[in-house]
Amino acid sequence: MEQTITFTLPDTHVLIPKVEFEKLVSNSLPAFWTMEDLIKESKLSRYKIEKRILEVPRFNKYLKENDIWFEGQGGSSSHYFDAELMWKFLKDYKKEIYKGMKK
Repeated sequence: MEQTITFTLPDTHVLIPKVEFEKLVSNSLPAFWTMEDLIKESKLSRYKIEKRILEVPRFNKYLKENDIWFEGQGGSSSHYFDAELMWKFLKDYKKEIYKGMKK
């Protein structure tokens, strides 16, 4: 059922399609994130990233198969993530990743 609403959009705001918004976000991201970037962007500790994302078998498999996570030879300090795809992953799986966390 289609409905019409009327509202006033303040001069300080713009209304754009979701696809355009996602393009703007992806264009503003660097190509890759380090582990430190992921900690900053996700607001999770290194421990929680490892336990809630990287060590979860289905997430681990998904991230590696989709070229989102690149694990280097230098141990935990050499993790690299495709920034755009990791941002989308965090958004898509936020309920599972952040469940039980206090705000």
